[in-house]
Amino acid sequence: MIRNIIWDFDGTLFDTYPAITRSFQAVLNQNGFTASPDWIESLAKQSLGTCADTLAAHFNLDPVAFGQAFLTSYGEVLPEAQPPFPGVIKVCQRICSTGGNNLIVTHRGRKSMLKLLDAYELTPSFVGFVTNDDGYPKKPDPTAF
Repeated sequence: MIRNIIWDFDGTLFDTYPAITRSFQAVLNQNGFTASPDWIESLAKQSLGTCADTLAAHFNLDPVAFGQAFLTSYGEVLPEAQPPFPGVIKVCQRICSTGGNNLIVTHRGRKSMLKLLDAYELTPSFVGFVTNDDGYPKKPDPTAF
């Protein structure tokens, strides 16, 4: 029987991409530009760095300043705007109650991940985390597993 479940965070456990997309759009708007939400989201799903770099290059913006402005904008997004997907809380709790273990492997930083897990009282449902802060190569490289 499977006992250990490894989860991704963004787009799997939590519906974060709409908030990420809106934050990138807000920074573009502040600079007098607009872009398709679908394009922004597709870039963000590759990585936030790829998204920021691509948008900055496309609109001839300073990549460092653009990236910092995104982080500031996204940092102001409340947990309520980035909920877990329907059923996630019950599934994670059920795994724990049947003797299983939930683990997260994510490109997200530990602090922002824990902020969302804590907001929805999900942190106790996980026995371990591998985050961007741990320095592993990005997925799909298997080293973090």
